[in-house]
This record gives sequence, structure tokens and C-alpha cells, in this order.
Amino acid sequence: MFRSAIAAVLLGGTTLAAAADAGGIATIIEGKSSVVRDRSRFDVTEGLQLAGDDLLHTGDGAFVRVEFDDGATVEIGPSTLVQVNHPAAHKAGCAALYVLSGWIKVASGRPDGSKKSAVCAPSVQVSEATGTVVLQTDGSAASVYVEDGKAQVADRRPRFTKGFALKRGNYVAQTPDRPATQFEHPVQAFVQAVPRLFRDALPSRYAQLQRKPQVLRNSGNILYADVQPWIDSPSPFRLQFVPKWRLRADDPAFRAGLERELWRHPEWDPILHPPPPPPDPPSAGDAERPVPAPQNVTTLQEPGRAPASH
Repeated sequence: MFRSAIAAVLLGGTTLAAAADAGGIATIIEGKSSVVRDRSRFDVTEGLQLAGDDLLHTGDGAFVRVEFDDGATVEIGPSTLVQVNHPAAHKAGCAALYVLSGWIKVASGRPDGSKKSAVCAPSVQVSEATGTVVLQTDGSAASVYVEDGKAQVADRRPRFTKGFALKRGNYVAQTPDRPATQFEHPVQAFVQAVPRLFRDALPSRYAQLQRKPQVLRNSGNILYADVQPWIDSPSPFRLQFVPKWRLRADDPAFRAGLERELWRHPEWDPILHPPPPPPDPPSAGDAERPVPAPQNVTTLQEPGRAPASH
């Protein structure tokens, strides 16, 4: 476990267990967090049933634990942006559980390794994880620690493409301008920065919350500031948000945000500045209407009549 590998810094807790619904249930909440679903924004509350592709944003000092019905868990640290999906789900070219920035701890929920999980970030992907993995990213670089089990780690940056096979206790670190490096153990700076609740093995609360009535505190339509990091996220990942939020472009404030730095998200240009419609094709009536003969500027002379003199 995490504390056994670096016990000098991280203090103990109880045995990790997990459970939750296929869409995931928020079972442990600390601080203030919000979730964007389609074009609405909600507060994250205890027992909230998450839907696939929900965008969760934790505030400063906040923490959210999501449990799934097969035992998998996702713990989300402070100041983190994550698209929440089951850790075993995949999309084209990447894991469906996507961390844009911040901290995440993912557990497969199967100590025997029969269930594998994955998590993706802009610069790195973790796959084939059989135990528990901690990932931190600022978008341009990342750190990955295998607390338990094994995992494959791939540097996703085109100029530094490289893969690593990690076992329990191993650590991989990236910097923005250098290739990823593997270490036998995590560096001290990473250990000290790990969110407090990541250091404890938390008990499952799924059973007691799965039938609890949900309280959805709708904060209204999304504002541009709520989703700007996702609109400007790496391509092609960000393309999914154009059809989802295109109707918000009718709002003047949202549109102004899109226009302000359009070069960061050029796929919005056809939405904001649609090309003029093509000309209407000729109607059937126009096609059947006879075309008048052109007028000849030369006056024809009647037979037997002399031309007029001037």
C-alpha cells in the first residue's frame, strides 16, 4: 500500500475497499466541488449519481471519492479537472477517465488483478493497472506512482514517446521539456505534495448511499469560465464539446469568451461565423419559362423599299 512504500512521510489508515454504480456515486465529499453535465452545472453532494462524461471540478482543498458497483474507485484531489468515467472504459486513443489537471487516485477494486483500470492525461496515459495508481498533472507534464499492483505508463507527447512497465512502488516523472524518467521510488517532493486523503485507505460507503435520494443543486447554465479549460484542452479531445455546447454560443457573454481567443479552439469558428448559405437553385418554373430572343440592333429592310436617306 501507499503508506508502506513511503511510511516515513505518509501515515496509515484502514484497508481500502470500494463499490458503486456503473455511473459512479460520489461517496465522500470534502470542500466544495461542482460538476458540469451537458449545459448545466451542479454542486457535488454526498450520494450524487454521476453520469458518463460528467466534468468534475474540485475547489481549493476539496476532495471527492467516486465508487463504482464493481469495486473500482476514483479519488479526486484539490483543484482538479477530470472527465469522470469508469476506470476500465476507453475512447478512441485514450482512456475515458481523463484528467486535464490536478490529482487523481485510481483503484481497480480487484486485488487479484482480474480487473484492470486506466487513466489518461494530456501528456501521459496509464493503462493495464491491476492495483492502485496515483497521477498528478499540470497539463504539460505529469507524475505517476504505482502504489500497488502493476501498470503500463506511456508518454503521450509526440517528441518524447516512450513506454514504461511499472510495478509496486515505482514512479515516473515528466518535465515539460525533457523525456519521462522512471525511478524505483517516488521523489520526496511528490510524496510531500500528495493530497492528505490519498494517504489513507478509505472504507466503502456505496452500500449505504446507493439508495439515498439525490439532491441536485442546480447552479444554472454553464458560464464560459466554467468550461474554458475544457474548450481549450488538447485536440482532438476537445472536439466533443462543440456539439455539446454550441447552443451556449447564442449567449452574448459565452460567445464573447469564445471569440476572445478563437485561435485556441478554431473548431468553433464555423459555429461563430457560419459561411453564407449557397444560392437557391433555379426552380422548375424558371427552367420551363421561354428565354426571350435577343434584340438585333440592325433594322431589317422591307423588300422593295429603299433605305431612308439622311
